Amino acid sequence: LLVWIGMSWYAQREAEPTDESPDTSYAMPTDSGDSVSYAYEPDAESADDSAGSLDDWILGTPGGQTSQPESPPQDGASRFGSVGRPQTSDSQTWYEQIIAGSIPSDARLLTDFREVTGEWKGLICYSTEDYPGAFTNELVNFKVSGTSSEASLLVDWYLILWPGDGEWLNEEEMEDTVYTGSFANGSLQVNGAGNIRMMAFYEREGVQCARGEMDVPDGSTAVIGMIRP
Repeated sequence: LLVWIGMSWYAQREAEPTDESPDTSYAMPTDSGDSVSYAYEPDAESADDSAGSLDDWILGTPGGQTSQPESPPQDGASRFGSVGRPQTSDSQTWYEQIIAGSIPSDARLLTDFREVTGEWKGLICYSTEDYPGAFTNELVNFKVSGTSSEASLLVDWYLILWPGDGEWLNEEEMEDTVYTGSFANGSLQVNGAGNIRMMAFYEREGVQCARGEMDVPDGSTAVIGMIRP
């Protein structure tokens, strides 16, 4: 009898559930049709620590922006998107038509400062003692801003061609030069590293041009032509 009681107690003990069940907090069942699969479900503490980090890296942050820093803007032509950089093939034509030629009789003079502000392509021609009758040609971008009484002219240096040298040299690494002054009666006069006088702005057939001159610090005088678009 004692043997039978002992065996019955042992069988009942084995049939009772225990509290020591395996840890399944890492997974939760999801219904996928005919079968059940398991998907990762982090606990509350780990979810708080990594909230959004993986999703942001893959999908980007709200608003369509990525969490990576934006690339810095490129220098040069992108700064003058409305007019672009001047082309070396245009320099001779610009000199003949804008600088050396006369203002067309049917051109409209630009006497309102608001009409001359913004970006321009430009050509500067310097006289050279070593080469009489020849010029040092420099292609630049200009930007006119400010007000008529406090006008600003920025010069962004681009390419230069010395007399007797058949190759244009890049000057984009040079620091921009800013001249300040005023605009009145269709003429822009600004001072800085030398003095610049743009004596006439005009428009013809959708193209705007300007002509002027610059007193160079070495005492010589250069002539300037501006054009856009």
